[in-house]
Amino acid sequence: MASLGLPPDRKITDNLHPLPRRVIPKPNIEPSDVDAQIGGLQYVGSYNWVDSPSPTIIVPGSPPRWLDREMPFTVPPDSSGIVFVDQNGYRMKSMPLLPLIKAVEFMPRTQGRSDRDVHWPSVDFVTDRSNLRKLMRWIDGYAGRAFRIDAQLAGNGTVLLSRWETRTREQGLPTSYGFNFEGASTTPAAGCEGTTSHHRIVKYNFGGLSMIVRFEVDAFIPPVASPVNDIDFPNRLEVPEPSTTSPLAAPSPLSLADQRNPLTILQGGAMVPQSSLIEVKSPSQKSATKRKWAEIYPQLYLSQTPWLYKAIHRDGQFYTVRKTQLGSSELADVAVKSKLRFQKLRLALQVIKNTIIESGAQGRLSLVLENRELVVFNRRSEASCLPKDIMALFQE
Repeated sequence: MASLGLPPDRKITDNLHPLPRRVIPKPNIEPSDVDAQIGGLQYVGSYNWVDSPSPTIIVPGSPPRWLDREMPFTVPPDSSGIVFVDQNGYRMKSMPLLPLIKAVEFMPRTQGRSDRDVHWPSVDFVTDRSNLRKLMRWIDGYAGRAFRIDAQLAGNGTVLLSRWETRTREQGLPTSYGFNFEGASTTPAAGCEGTTSHHRIVKYNFGGLSMIVRFEVDAFIPPVASPVNDIDFPNRLEVPEPSTTSPLAAPSPLSLADQRNPLTILQGGAMVPQSSLIEVKSPSQKSATKRKWAEIYPQLYLSQTPWLYKAIHRDGQFYTVRKTQLGSSELADVAVKSKLRFQKLRLALQVIKNTIIESGAQGRLSLVLENRELVVFNRRSEASCLPKDIMALFQE
């Protein structure tokens, strides 16, 4: 797609050797004792992208604040502008994981601490939630959903999974109202004005695998309006919840990364509790009756996002918001049905990790799904997805 000055889509085989290295077998198991529970959830970092010509993030940043506006109200379709598909990939190009690592490393400094929250050599996977969701689609056998994930070994056993998209921006659709709805139903948190997205990084144990997972957050519930303070739902994890009312520091320069991919880091915003995070969906009245839990539930579960707000509209006129909690009885059935899917994901991740470790420190691999097969290719480029000083963090 090359409209509105956008570059043409990349080919999924760009920079790959033509002959595959191997095929990852799809896990094919019956209900078993494979542990696929998420435990030990810990918030380890976050940041906002600044709307700036050069890559700039605010740490810890903050998601937009949910306004809980009175309805109905109307917003224009998203077709009036360009929307992001992958903002990290757009702004950092060959090093989309760099802001993740930098944000985690700078979090203690923003709180006046010297101790680190993450011991990188003990981590099994560093990834975006998007990559895990794509692997779930492969496991579920979705047709027509080709994807690519770039992979590299860090240290002796950490797998870096870099999100890869054919396009990082696209023109908004005339039938979509989601981006404009979020803009109309939220407001930037203090210290985060002029930012374009909020990304949160969590650490958890997934069936014995230590995972560092980044995901985008649409909004958060302000403390006064939060309905979750006295609720304890199944699978809720204990998470330190810093005050969201502490004074905000004015953005100030903290660091500059290597010359190939300069990344300016500013300090600003405030940490928000995990229990206040919201995933916002905006289906039309016609599509709202179709339950797409096979897609939505992993999105919530793999980031432990506790709230789904489904805002329903008629041609851009939003008239109600349905609020669903991750551990609610409404999702009990889909949680049970998803258990086997997460067990398969856990097994697949182990096979992927073994494959990446076999390729060694110099390996540059890509996982490509085409025709329902997950195929591993070698990449032609020997460039690393992270600079040397960051890769050194993964060495014991």
